Amino acid sequence: MNLRVFFTPLALVALYACDTSRPSEPGDVGPTFEVANVPVSAARIMFSTVVAGSFGPFAGTFTPGEVAIVSYELDPSVPDRNPAPNAGFYFNATLALTFEFPDRGLTIDFTQGNVQTFDNTANPDDQVSIIGSVNQNNSMLGGETITNTELGFIGTTSMLSSDALPSSILSHVSQISVHFLTSSGFTQLLLKPNQAPPLAIVAPPAITVAADVGRCDTQVNLGTPTTAGGTPPITLAATPAGPYSLGTTTVTWTATDASGTAASTTQFVTVQDQELPRVVPPPNVSTVTDPGKPTASVSPGVATATDNCPGVTVTGVRDDGQALNAPYPVGQTIITWTATDASANKANASQSVTVLSPQAQISNLETSVTNLALPLGTTTSLLTKLNDALAAANAGDVTTACASLQDFINETRAQAGKKISISDASTLSAVAQGIQAVLGC
Repeated sequence: MNLRVFFTPLALVALYACDTSRPSEPGDVGPTFEVANVPVSAARIMFSTVVAGSFGPFAGTFTPGEVAIVSYELDPSVPDRNPAPNAGFYFNATLALTFEFPDRGLTIDFTQGNVQTFDNTANPDDQVSIIGSVNQNNSMLGGETITNTELGFIGTTSMLSSDALPSSILSHVSQISVHFLTSSGFTQLLLKPNQAPPLAIVAPPAITVAADVGRCDTQVNLGTPTTAGGTPPITLAATPAGPYSLGTTTVTWTATDASGTAASTTQFVTVQDQELPRVVPPPNVSTVTDPGKPTASVSPGVATATDNCPGVTVTGVRDDGQALNAPYPVGQTIITWTATDASANKANASQSVTVLSPQAQISNLETSVTNLALPLGTTTSLLTKLNDALAAANAGDVTTACASLQDFINETRAQAGKKISISDASTLSAVAQGIQAVLGC
């Protein structure tokens, strides 16, 4: 289908129809403008082309590859003045036509013109020509005034419906030619779509970051991809947008240009848990040996642990290498509690378990008697009995130690309410009885 649009006075129609000096129609110059994603929805249609070739007296004026921006507006409401079934002539159907060559600062505007269509049933193409006279802007070409122009389209048979004037034809056009008329004759240009390079996108570098404090994820500044080609403006989108959880997330970047063409790439975001867990040990334990045994049965409790991510575990290890529920020997045993999270971050806390021997308990009881500030004779008498018990216990003489402790108990009870208060006497007696139980008296 060939669509020619001419801006010219009606009297020039015959001139164009019989002119044989102009070059013949060009061959195919490449992809259709539909492939080039030319916008055709606006009332005034504008599209960018490049010069593919030129002919005529000023052919050398134009450089192959230079940009030519063409825009026009048609009035599809005008009547057809040609009764032929496969052709049409529409007087004053062209409302505007402009050619702009930005590389040379040249703009050519045309006044209201006419449109001529050919619905070619013999050959698989249709034609539309717009013919018009130049506007009063003294446009020059090679030193000569441009007086008239022809904009010709060739396209597929779907470009026209019978001989109807099309309101939008670009999506079916494969060839465009332009004729500028000066006193030396017609200079013809062949135009092809000004196609942008293919859209390409390069993702920002991979990112490795720590999770936010107290959280198991983080919001990340991904950076900005670089793009090339495509039709501006180009929009960018990242999916998913974050925040990003622990581990590695594949982020898909998509660039979309003004024509709807899209290109994608990926970026890896790795989030690490670098935060240590928190562990709180049970309270320290102080106890005495079990009756008649050199050890104590102790339930130390269990440490508690918290972490910013799920999966923290807690273990306890005694410094003597025994199990936590094994009897504890006299003296101090340290339990080290360790919290380990799913990322192998560790935190430690310590707990002490102290088991007092009978001798240590007797020494503590001596301190308690001294601190009561009893009458000197009473204090001396009680401490003598405890010293005897301590000496016997150190010597392994359990019988003597038990007897001395019993003498201590008897005296505290005898002095209760007299030289010793009833409550203090009761406390001292109870402690001594406990030591007897440990010794196995």
